[in-house]
Amino acid sequence: MKDKYLTYNVDELITDEDFLAWIDTGEKSDQWENWLSEHPGQEKIFKEARKFVEGINFTTHALDEGLKKDMWNVIDSATSDKAVTTKSRRLFLYTTVAAAAAVALILYSIFGFNNGVLISTDIGGQELVQLPDNSSVKLNAVSSVQFNDEEFLNQRTLKLEGEAFFKVEKGSQFTVETDLGSVEVLGTSFNVFARGDSLSVACYTGRVQVNHGNQEVILNPGETVEIGRSKKNLDKFEFAKAEKEAPAWINGMFTFENEQLSVVFEELKRQYNVYIEYDDPTIREQVTGVLFFESGNLEEALKNIAFTERLIYKVEGKKVMLSR
Repeated sequence: MKDKYLTYNVDELITDEDFLAWIDTGEKSDQWENWLSEHPGQEKIFKEARKFVEGINFTTHALDEGLKKDMWNVIDSATSDKAVTTKSRRLFLYTTVAAAAAVALILYSIFGFNNGVLISTDIGGQELVQLPDNSSVKLNAVSSVQFNDEEFLNQRTLKLEGEAFFKVEKGSQFTVETDLGSVEVLGTSFNVFARGDSLSVACYTGRVQVNHGNQEVILNPGETVEIGRSKKNLDKFEFAKAEKEAPAWINGMFTFENEQLSVVFEELKRQYNVYIEYDDPTIREQVTGVLFFESGNLEEALKNIAFTERLIYKVEGKKVMLSR
């Protein structure tokens, strides 16, 4: 398997010929599965790409002529005569599928969720989103929000994947939906981290209600709750006094305390577009003390992590190798 897939996002995977061949015929299935077991950090992206290729249903919309032209350009480019004469018949099929996926991606990025809006950030990016009710959302890297802009003033509900800091204008109930639970407020500021099997919510002002299954908990300023798929109870606790007004990450500072290094490394990958290898897999399970790194300078971030956790690092392009 090629190392190039370590930096691939969903957009790149759904137009990759080898990836499409695997989804279509199971070609080199053992190699793909072994590669994913060796690089668990890529599993979520691969699952999303696979789900995308295997079928997405869209609501019919009237398209303007400019959008139609853009989509036909995508199809023409992927299914040109040159592609057919220089590639095999099966490759032509995959390029056609890739073109269809690219068109689907155009539609998805425009119409989003429930005929609404999808806003997302890339690796290393952050974005401030102004909602129709004048509430604001600050997205961390590799995160997204989806909402129905036409109905938002009547029903203030959005879907979050990733991490975001919310400042909510007072008004009707405001709901943030995630895969592991929902967050309900009236007017407040709070942070939500929703990635994979983890959900954590921290309240900065006002009051926040967190729902998980048939349980709920009310958070007051300075309180946080963490949820995992295997965790049965909602136990809240106070968070660091240094973060009483807003989470440190919105200013480019990422702090960790008593976390497995795997959590630190996942954030490092989201901020710097690198992949990480270890000479000893137990490094991932090592628990931190108080640890931080800043965005903008990979070398300084690695120095802080290595010094605090007594590790040795080496950088080769986009690959970071860690050892004890």
